[in-house]
Amino acid sequence: MPGDVPMKQLFTLCLFFAVLFVGAAADSAVAQVKAKDQRIVDQVSKSITKAGELFKDQDFEKSAKLIGKSEKRLLRLAEKAEDGELWTLLKKQHQRLSAARDLLASKGVELDEIAPLPELKQSPPEAVGVSFVSQVAPIINAKCGRCHVAAARGQFSARSFQALMQSTTVTPQMADESRLIEVIVNGEMPKGGLKVEPAELEILKKWIAEGAKFDGQDRSDLISAAPAPTAAATAIRKPTGKETVSFAEHVAPVLQANCGRCHMTRNPRGNFDMANFRSFNRGGDSGAPVVAGNSAGSNLIKRLRGVGGDVMPPSGKLDDKLIDNIAKWIDEGGSFDAADATLSMQALAAKGRSASMSHDELAASRLKESKRIWKLVMSDGDPVLVKSENFNVMGVMEKPRLDSVAKIAQSLVEPIQKSIGTTDKEHFLRGNATVFLLERRYDFSEFGTMIVKREFPAGVGAWWDHNVTAAWTSVYLKKGIDQEKVRVLLARQLASLHVADISPSVPRWFADGLGYSVAAKMFKKDPVVVAWETAAASASSSMQRKSDFLTGNMDQHQAGLVSFAFVQQLRKKNSSFKRLMGELNAGANFDAAFTAVYKKSPSDMVGW
Repeated sequence: MPGDVPMKQLFTLCLFFAVLFVGAAADSAVAQVKAKDQRIVDQVSKSITKAGELFKDQDFEKSAKLIGKSEKRLLRLAEKAEDGELWTLLKKQHQRLSAARDLLASKGVELDEIAPLPELKQSPPEAVGVSFVSQVAPIINAKCGRCHVAAARGQFSARSFQALMQSTTVTPQMADESRLIEVIVNGEMPKGGLKVEPAELEILKKWIAEGAKFDGQDRSDLISAAPAPTAAATAIRKPTGKETVSFAEHVAPVLQANCGRCHMTRNPRGNFDMANFRSFNRGGDSGAPVVAGNSAGSNLIKRLRGVGGDVMPPSGKLDDKLIDNIAKWIDEGGSFDAADATLSMQALAAKGRSASMSHDELAASRLKESKRIWKLVMSDGDPVLVKSENFNVMGVMEKPRLDSVAKIAQSLVEPIQKSIGTTDKEHFLRGNATVFLLERRYDFSEFGTMIVKREFPAGVGAWWDHNVTAAWTSVYLKKGIDQEKVRVLLARQLASLHVADISPSVPRWFADGLGYSVAAKMFKKDPVVVAWETAAASASSSMQRKSDFLTGNMDQHQAGLVSFAFVQQLRKKNSSFKRLMGELNAGANFDAAFTAVYKKSPSDMVGW
């Protein structure tokens, strides 16, 4: 029957209905808005609710028409909105419209993507602002630290801002609907006789109501550190380019294989957490594990050799050659040669192991992983697979359409390499990459939720990832899409994957920015490229600090757009940019190469 809903989608659809029917109730919490404008918002809200009822009755055509009319009314009102409270009301209804469109798309109803909400003509008044670092984190540490910072009781971790937000206990701008506030108000938390004082509760509520913003330097920094380390111990040292031992390739696999049982758990022994390089570098109860340049004086080597105490790991002393290699890494500076210090030690170890694989071995491994990813999102059927020299193209659609996309992807390889200056590389992507094609917006959204662990904004139609075990791009390819638009979209995604493949030290922001830049150069006058340029300017103006796009303190999609503008500026100095790419192609670390070429780090160049 046309109205049947697959079991794997039922829970998600129920959540969407909650958005459609409950959204109107939330509006009453917003302060006074002009009566005429409020009536229009109320009418739009009722229309969306009615559309939800029609959808439930399987009258998809009428539901779609009502959604279309509601969107037009909302956007007309939004174009003249000069009041921050009205704009907040409109934003909630816009989110409901987007959710409704996803539902209709899941039933095969063809709709254009929802138009973005216009910018507020007059920005809402600046709030005083609650600081996460100086006000919120101390409360969480003091009242929740024992169970949810030092540990992750009930599968809820608040050990960092990043972990707190990933827990879904905080809903930005909706304090009373946030689980964190709910459990405090009803007395469920905190345990152990602790109490969140009324003034502290108001700070938490206000912080969430203001958008749950982060004002620190690194979202993964611990809310509480177990003994406070010295600055020298926590500084992450960058490679000079002269090292012969790589942490990612030679050290991480040894640590992951031999130390994980005790030091990569929720409650690591001796508070020495090796879950990622940042936590490893901090050390534990015995202090920092590494004294850069002095392996004999480093706690890590002492414990591995059994000097002055029990030998580690408890299962037995490691082979001397392995220990000597780690000691050499320390004597050469103990530097970190990957792009992300918060990447799990398991992922770093995978990077190291992949370095020993041939292109064909890695390609076979990645294809197997791609099939596993597809099953997670689309468990009700196998995809059609088309292979080309550099890509695996997967989708549930006619094979000629997959063939067409595979040909487009392959035709972009040479122009991308020529634009970046990597024509001498043996492979466009070592181990190849997969292009996942999804005809329904709902399936593309599911891909975001299941694989990327995030909701894709309405304007996002493609996403890429390169994590050694898998290199892929997921593309929303609705029926009837213009072939040229497909070329532009794929050019950006494949260029970013190619850049990320050059070196594990290349940061996401640079791969994103250069991907946009390459596609923009190849398709200068295309409307899609013009839209990117406008969106990049808007994203740049939204940053609290000029370096937010470098440090992960903004949405990754928005950060990519700002990176686009930054990379465009870098490419204007063509000789310097060519030199940078030459250094990366030769195997140099990104940070070291960038500083050598431009005499400044990226953050110094943009300014704080």
